[in-house]
Amino acid sequence: MALKATSIDIAYRAGVSQSTVSRALRNSPLVNLETRERIQAIAKELNYKVDKNASNLRTQNCKTIALLLCEDPTNDDSLINPFFLSMLRQTKH
Repeated sequence: MALKATSIDIAYRAGVSQSTVSRALRNSPLVNLETRERIQAIAKELNYKVDKNASNLRTQNCKTIALLLCEDPTNDDSLINPFFLSMLRQTKH
């Protein structure tokens, strides 16, 4: 099984720093267009995919909502109040 390409692999091939790769993959204007396009081409060639979890840790922005459910104190078989169950419906954006 082949290892996944990393931004360090791209940086090595492009002859730039890892932070330049990161900026280029985010289309930062701090990286000139020619360098940005070269880095993006290398990333595509290596089938590089940005790790969203790692990216979210770095930016401290995960766009995740936590939902705490309370047990329903009634005596029926249901453990969760139907109101809370309705909130769990999955929506597509």
